[in-house]
Amino acid sequence: MPRFPTEKAEALQAAVSAYLADYIGETVSAIQIWYEGLGGFGVPEPQDTEAITAVVNASANWTDAGSVRHEKFGVQPSWKRAAKYEDDPAKPLRVQHKFRLNGMYRTPDGRVLKVVVCEVYNLRLFEIRDGHMTGPMLKIDPRSELANSFVEVV
Repeated sequence: MPRFPTEKAEALQAAVSAYLADYIGETVSAIQIWYEGLGGFGVPEPQDTEAITAVVNASANWTDAGSVRHEKFGVQPSWKRAAKYEDDPAKPLRVQHKFRLNGMYRTPDGRVLKVVVCEVYNLRLFEIRDGHMTGPMLKIDPRSELANSFVEVV
């Protein structure tokens, strides 16, 4: 796909909106939209990321999530979906949407785990003790029996 001309505001807004409407993840960054949604290549120019940021900030479906670590793109300023993806009955439920990024879950043995990375086949968590993340990062498959036994801590 050729580089998308971000200086064309109406076309950019339509392209970003279409990408976000079909996107099944819970968090997204401007860099991710640049590469995956607009077919960008190389490092985007600052005006490109500013244009993408303006479009997403204007969307009522996405809110600022601060800096979030993305598996492919590292730590990026990001947005999170305002309503959970599975709340929309028109969208199919995907395995990675059973868990919320930064969500806390209780295991059957009583430990409390915090989700720090939630991707399609990758769930990374830290154990929470006395309000702090402790121990090594745990990496599990979100489709595993352990993951299915988690109960969200509200």
